[in-house]
Amino acid sequence: MYNFGNEQKVETMRLSFFLCVLILGFTACQSDAPEEKKPKDRSLPKNLKIDRKAGPIRTPDGTFLYYQLMGQGPAVIVPNGTYLSGDFRLLQDQFTLVFYDVRNRGRSQKVQSADKLKGGIQQDVEDLETVRKHFNMDKVHLIAHGYQGLIALAYAKKYPERVARIVQVSAMSPAPDRNDPVFEDSVNVAVRLALDQIESIQDTLSDLDYCNALWKEYRKLYTFVPGNEIRALSQICQYANEHPRHTKAHYEQYIKPSIEAMDMTEFKAVQQPTLILHGSKDRVHSLKGAKRWTKILPNAEFQQIEIAGYLTWMDAQSETFSAIRRFLKEEEITQ
Repeated sequence: MYNFGNEQKVETMRLSFFLCVLILGFTACQSDAPEEKKPKDRSLPKNLKIDRKAGPIRTPDGTFLYYQLMGQGPAVIVPNGTYLSGDFRLLQDQFTLVFYDVRNRGRSQKVQSADKLKGGIQQDVEDLETVRKHFNMDKVHLIAHGYQGLIALAYAKKYPERVARIVQVSAMSPAPDRNDPVFEDSVNVAVRLALDQIESIQDTLSDLDYCNALWKEYRKLYTFVPGNEIRALSQICQYANEHPRHTKAHYEQYIKPSIEAMDMTEFKAVQQPTLILHGSKDRVHSLKGAKRWTKILPNAEFQQIEIAGYLTWMDAQSETFSAIRRFLKEEEITQ
């Protein structure tokens, strides 16, 4: 025979428990129950879609620099890097990234006054300090691509207390007079012929058409794996400061002379750990030339990226970013 009194009590308890689950949640009713483990998210980190800011930074002489800010964690500044932000944003799950365009380049202000450009690399060093101050960052890592690596090294030499670690990707040689060979194959030959043809008719082309024509060929030199050239710096010609007539004049008049005036041996004073990443198939900057930095920088580490060109991350994304993460995270261990 059923005990209806007990059954009512049981039903009342069940109803109370059910209401508790609905109103407060299971853990509020049974606090000592183990928390259910959620499945691991195999997608990209969520903050890759957020924390993105952009805008101008005013330098002491009134020039505006364009920046993009994203991510969280130790600070990393990338000079002349907003064109890299689309690819390097993969690092923002572990680092606060500041990409900015140097003066007279990218989306930064076009500069008409020669007095504001005559410093070349040295002026870029001071602009990097302006960017650091703007974000009130005490100490930063630096990631630089190509000749921009000289900005990072010159900055570390002048402001050593502000730099933790440096990553140079596809660095130019510290001894350009050595004429160290770049990687050569049939692509180099075909591109040179195409570029000669474009130069022969450049007077008939607008700035935009000239830019598009040149970059169609440059991309073939910048990547090694077939097909990757389609994605490489695909938006660059939409910025007037990146049109070749402008960048060539800027480089020849201001950047090149400032590089030639440098005594590369003075970078022996740079004590910060420096990672030099270089593709084995780099058609722009010599692999052998980049290795020369290990003879100058006292704490340099060289890593060769196989089957990769000048834009190593386009051909070998995983290897490039794994190396950068590993190197920069080591600072947290040694601090």
